[in-house]
Amino acid sequence: MQQNEQHKGIYELAKEVIETVLRVPGLTQKEVARATRINGGQLSQFLYREGSLSWEKIGEIVRWIEEQLPTIREPLASFISLDHFMESFAFLQKRLRYNILKDLYPGEGPMPMTHRAYIQRMEDGRIAKLIADRESSLVIVGAKATGKTSLVTRLVAHVARLAFTVLRIDCRAIARNTNLLAVVYARLEEVLCGDAPATVEPLSVKDAAEALTGSDGSLQNLQSTKELPWVVIFVDHLEFVEVETRKAFYTVIREWAKWKKLTEMFPATICLVGSGLETDPDIWSMASPIIRLNPFDLEQVVELATLYRLDRDAAQAVFEETRGAPAAVQKKLNELAKEYKTAR
Repeated sequence: MQQNEQHKGIYELAKEVIETVLRVPGLTQKEVARATRINGGQLSQFLYREGSLSWEKIGEIVRWIEEQLPTIREPLASFISLDHFMESFAFLQKRLRYNILKDLYPGEGPMPMTHRAYIQRMEDGRIAKLIADRESSLVIVGAKATGKTSLVTRLVAHVARLAFTVLRIDCRAIARNTNLLAVVYARLEEVLCGDAPATVEPLSVKDAAEALTGSDGSLQNLQSTKELPWVVIFVDHLEFVEVETRKAFYTVIREWAKWKKLTEMFPATICLVGSGLETDPDIWSMASPIIRLNPFDLEQVVELATLYRLDRDAAQAVFEETRGAPAAVQKKLNELAKEYKTAR
């Protein structure tokens, strides 16, 4: 309740500051909306009819007012105490900055699904299209902490909207002495047969591969008895799997691709995700698209720096220091934003 009251107080202060500025001759609500790219009706609702604006949008208006201050100081002083206005304006800037930056830094590890600091890259759209077009298999590679798992989280939601069936397997969570193929087999059985085994059977790599691709395996038997859903299988952190098991899995994927090409059976897309997979010689035999998540470029760092209320010079310095590594960029921008906030 106290936090809501505090937010209400900031909203009221923002309204007071904006309305005061709009009393300056020549400045109109329409001009503010145009300059800040905010819907005029939404701005009007906020100012006069108990509507709301996000902290970011209010921040855009406050930033615009700051740019206008050199030219509006004199007219402001003709109808209000300029010292009082500047004191209120400085306090509003400080509180807004706190609210905008609060929880912006995602911390280490994958970024939550709806996190506002996620920066889309061209690769995001390309991968989503390959999945929507029902590509047999694809591989996502990149150095550690380049956003692969964060991307997979968003792809899972995208696939769900396409009404595909989703399997997501994190290789870090596979129990010792349980191979990847056995896990894939058990998860597919659960989805396609309706069986949910309490534990994964300790199948050998060879037995699991036979169950997945053999003529008398469960998947083949299912093909003639029911219409299968389209399944998208995300296998994340594949670098944690032993090389020999990875080789066997690549062979299984090649067999599945043959099924689809010859019989249109087993409708599935397999998306392999991991660091350094492109160095596996056998991965190239799958003829799968291999998409690398690269570090951020300068413009992406600038876009992110804008969220942290930092300018292009700060973004340039961070880009040069981190070479665009996403996790390092986020961390450094957060540190700079905190330093700036303290200094203010």
